[in-house]
Amino acid sequence: MMPSASARLVAEHVTSLGRIGAEVSCVDSSRDALSATDAELTRRPTRLRVRLAQVDLAALALGKVQLKLPPQHVVVVDGLTDSLPERAAVGLMRWVRQQLAPGGQTVVTALAPATDEGIVRHLLSWPILRRSPAAV
Repeated sequence: MMPSASARLVAEHVTSLGRIGAEVSCVDSSRDALSATDAELTRRPTRLRVRLAQVDLAALALGKVQLKLPPQHVVVVDGLTDSLPERAAVGLMRWVRQQLAPGGQTVVTALAPATDEGIVRHLLSWPILRRSPAAV
């Protein structure tokens, strides 16, 4: 399995995060993705704390499960909004906002609208919702 995006993001910044004494929380529905994140972090400075939480992200977005994290300075939502209907995406962003520390920021990645949407949906048999930056 490919390392998750969160694993790559944390691994790239592990030294600087350890220097400032950061706590990183990785939340994913997939145990495999969390295992990849854990495996990717081969070196961990003593001042870097990594918290892994397996949670059904769709249920979290719909408010069906609860997860409270310590106040977060940055929350990265990588690609998840591409597979969530509007109601769930709004619920997810509401939950993200509740996790932010004062002055905290959110980074959301998503696929931009494109002309290949129909073929991608057909080939993957998977609904992908591409939203404009304004919609995100």
